[in-house]
Amino acid sequence: MKIWEFFEKLDEMVYVTDIETNELVYMNQKLRDSMGIHDSAEYIGRMCYEVLQGPNSPCEFCTNCRLKNGEFLTWTHMNPVMNKKVLLKDTLIEENGKKYRIELAIDADSENSDKSSYFYARSETILNECLHKVFSTADAE
Repeated sequence: MKIWEFFEKLDEMVYVTDIETNELVYMNQKLRDSMGIHDSAEYIGRMCYEVLQGPNSPCEFCTNCRLKNGEFLTWTHMNPVMNKKVLLKDTLIEENGKKYRIELAIDADSENSDKSSYFYARSETILNECLHKVFSTADAE
């Protein structure tokens, strides 16, 4: 089991890329459903920018060079493929000597999302606590 499979049933959208190649290696169920993707063969090994943003070249706004292990970079973006504004939380993790980008996206346009700053601050605190627990052990269970 890969570390990021922890996010499979999360209500927010999550994806993981190989930071050196930009190839997608994981998308959780929420993101697959949002993108109309039914099978992992539809995205695994494809470039993140093609699947998630639409262009044939890396995004001008890519944050890969700013990511640090154990820290989150928070920003907002209007996703042209989903036509939604999303609040993004990006981080860098290492597994088996490889570096990966994990991005969590919260639908900022959702009628169900609470748009107060307290909601997002509390969500980030909870997420950080969960990730700290997940990454502080070698036991996948």
